[in-house]
Amino acid sequence: MSRKLRPRFRSPGSRQRLPAAIATLVVATAGVTTVNPASAAPASVEPQAAGPLMNYLINARPDSAQISRAADAVEEAGGTVLQTWSEIGVLVVQSSNANFRYDVRRGKSGPAVQSVGATRVAPVDKPFVQRGDAFLAAADPRESVQPDMAQIKADRAWDVTTGSPKVLVGVVDGGVDDTHPDLAPNFAAADSVNCTNSGVPDTTPGAWRPNPGAKQGYHGTHVAGTIAAAKTGTVERAGTGVVGVAPSVRFASVKVTDDNGFIYPEYAICGILWATQRQMDVTNHSYYIDPWNFWCNDGADQGAVQEAVRRAFKFSFGRGTLSVAAAGNEDYDLHNKQIDGNSPGDIPKDQRVPRSISNSCLDLPAELPNVVTVASTTNEKAKSGFSNYGRGVIDIAAPGSGVLSTMPGGKWGRISGTSMASPHVAGVAALLKSANPDWGPRELAQRLRADADHNACPPDTRCSGTTADNSFFGVGVTDALQAVTGYKEPAGDLTSTIALSNCSASLVRFPSSHDDDRAMMLTNGHCYDLDRLRPGVVVTDEPSSRKGTLLNAEGAASGTVEADRLLYATMTGTDIALYRLTDSYSAVKARTGLNPLTIRDKQAAGDEQLFIPSSYWKHTWDCRGQGLVYQVKEAGWVWRDSLRYAEPCDTIHGTSGSPIVDSKRRDIIGINNTGNDSGESCTFDNPCEVDQAGKVTVDQGRSYGQQTWWITTCVDPDTRVFDTARPKCVLPKNQNPG
Repeated sequence: MSRKLRPRFRSPGSRQRLPAAIATLVVATAGVTTVNPASAAPASVEPQAAGPLMNYLINARPDSAQISRAADAVEEAGGTVLQTWSEIGVLVVQSSNANFRYDVRRGKSGPAVQSVGATRVAPVDKPFVQRGDAFLAAADPRESVQPDMAQIKADRAWDVTTGSPKVLVGVVDGGVDDTHPDLAPNFAAADSVNCTNSGVPDTTPGAWRPNPGAKQGYHGTHVAGTIAAAKTGTVERAGTGVVGVAPSVRFASVKVTDDNGFIYPEYAICGILWATQRQMDVTNHSYYIDPWNFWCNDGADQGAVQEAVRRAFKFSFGRGTLSVAAAGNEDYDLHNKQIDGNSPGDIPKDQRVPRSISNSCLDLPAELPNVVTVASTTNEKAKSGFSNYGRGVIDIAAPGSGVLSTMPGGKWGRISGTSMASPHVAGVAALLKSANPDWGPRELAQRLRADADHNACPPDTRCSGTTADNSFFGVGVTDALQAVTGYKEPAGDLTSTIALSNCSASLVRFPSSHDDDRAMMLTNGHCYDLDRLRPGVVVTDEPSSRKGTLLNAEGAASGTVEADRLLYATMTGTDIALYRLTDSYSAVKARTGLNPLTIRDKQAAGDEQLFIPSSYWKHTWDCRGQGLVYQVKEAGWVWRDSLRYAEPCDTIHGTSGSPIVDSKRRDIIGINNTGNDSGESCTFDNPCEVDQAGKVTVDQGRSYGQQTWWITTCVDPDTRVFDTARPKCVLPKNQNPG
């Protein structure tokens, strides 16, 4: 929703790209069906016009009946299903029927096809020429000549952890030379794959390596070294070679670049879903999906592909894999797209016609919602000249200029590009996962952001935003040391906050409360049960046994508190959940020495100086109010009289339920609950403002809280009992009891 734990969340001159021979190997894995095209005879109900052999993606509903009907539709239209990704309802299809797009939807099974799109412009068997990356060969180096590792403090983080072999990272790239002495110790052959056979997984031993003469055949090996080159390589070579950010984690090669240097959509989908099935914790994507630099939601080929790729990465994130991607190397403003002059890439340059585009056209996978997007810095932490940028698009930055790493054949070389920056962040994510094995992609993404070293805009008019979050560097340069040791600044005052399993909360009292009254705990409604609290629903007075850890000012645990009653919870009109605890205020103080925070009984002015303590992150945010908003709308929920924070006040995910405290009076005026992640309008994780005239305003990065004075109107001043039936109670009542 909101600030509950969720993510917000390439080499110069050529972001790396990834038709290949159709696989003859049949591979069966959980949730995957692969058909050997050589033995599959396409069926048709009428003669079809012969055309070039093309690959397509088909989107269907992800249930077995609809997928089966979509497969029937492919047969009826003279196509062959090469790969079925049942988890997301996507089929990879091949056909030489010139009218396949039309025919596949008009037959009796056609209604099962939601959308269909060609994955390329040129035929499957057409050769391509790929722009190459320039690199400088290097002699056998030593660890001390890697300034990129010093910049992100990885060399100091290794004193804490070098990573765990239980953590598995996917190098989704052009193949890896796993025989390199710096890479061999950490390579996971059993989890490696080649996806360039029209998107069909090929686990033949060695298929994951780059083929001799392949365009950019060195690329994946270089990326792998930055992530996980072993700290001592082989015993015989101790102290030589290079070392990766996370030199003790394992990594697999997920090959998605064909020999011509292209990464078509079916390759990328195969790669991310393979990584998901193999339970990879982190994947690195230093490429963009061909043949379009930007895939537009055009209702035709590009729209269907955009939807299929979006499904794949969303599914992967939901199953526990964090994806990290390079931002690209065109020095292009991804927040202000206007012209794409270099697409499609699989036809000769003199045939490409510049086209007008908008921000709805996406650089895939870098601009997908659940992907961490990485810009490149120089060794001096300046923006690399080639690095793409964009407010709200760039999440974080890392070294990408002249990076030294492994090359095929036991060699080393320096390469520049956001392709080189991205694996630094993937490596830091792997260290985080090693230190926090229970964390999923939401927690990892947010901790990456929280621990970055802020990097201010230079005197360059293209850079917009604040020191804490701007278009060149996002939240700053990734910091491996802070990632494994915690925040560098003091936590702030965390007195009487309560750490829940998924959110923050606080120990609270009403202005009229007595010491012998039962204590109260306050958090967000969406921290109670997001599915149950659909719009219009209010839950009141039901049993509860929810527990939390009460913190002191420094964030140390002072004891456990437990609820016996949920008094009120809703996400309609406001976003609160109020619990009654088993102990009285005096009993809590006797055990912990802590007093509750008081909920103010008057409406906020909206311009207060605030601090927002998060018990989850053990950190406080110092912010200022910037007025009250008539309505904040997110998906189907609407909240009124919401508190707007002045920027910068990026209350990251994990701060849900944190109290909003007036810095002067030290009482609670609200509860933190949401913020706009990606600039979408009124969608989940992307709230919008609505004024009294119905005008909608969207401000990416803006965060909000909900006022809490409403709660006090439901408390009897004499009995001090919370009762929503009181005539003066203004909290929303149940509008949808079913």
